[in-house]
Amino acid sequence: MALDTMPETDITRQRRILVHDLDRFSVEGILGSVPPDIEMVAAVGSAGCIGCFGCWVKTPGVCVQDDGISGLGARLGECRELIYVSRLVYGGLSPDVKAVADRLIPYILPFFELQDGRMLHRPRYPGIFKLSYFFYKLPREIEVDLSVDGERPLFDIAGSGNGPINCAAGAKELETMRRLASANARNLGCVETKATFVGGMMQLMEVVW
Repeated sequence: MALDTMPETDITRQRRILVHDLDRFSVEGILGSVPPDIEMVAAVGSAGCIGCFGCWVKTPGVCVQDDGISGLGARLGECRELIYVSRLVYGGLSPDVKAVADRLIPYILPFFELQDGRMLHRPRYPGIFKLSYFFYKLPREIEVDLSVDGERPLFDIAGSGNGPINCAAGAKELETMRRLASANARNLGCVETKATFVGGMMQLMEVVW
């Protein structure tokens, strides 16, 4: 079913799922007070997909690895937004967040269909959701420098109020980030997607909520 034909009620779900690679202290100190509609999923230490396809043929919709995220794909069918908070690594997700993202394949079916000239998986669940990415760099990868001579791109970090920041994310890496977000959203049938590079970790609280 095309996104523009989806009933509006499908995007009025209350649950939001946030997958992050922050430690406990960073969650409390950086993200602050978590809204009640958010289900937090800590990616650090989560097992990755083992490629068995059990979630498609043995336990449809549920990963065969019995841990805290085994049913995340099914829960995704009941949410209105999936949020990733991840360190930006080569224009993509950090290894920990990528491991959780791979475990979401139970949300889709193993069957394909042609959509706008692209071969994509069919959705398992009727709901659709927004997909939001918030990428950051570690403190050692960020330097605030208002006198940079232009060797690396300058970015105005959303909500920081600090002006241009000379960071380790170049134009190609940010383009990879945007293309990744768009491709993932298309394959999951998302109604809307956005990818934001926020700069350092301390800027997360200002833009995530």
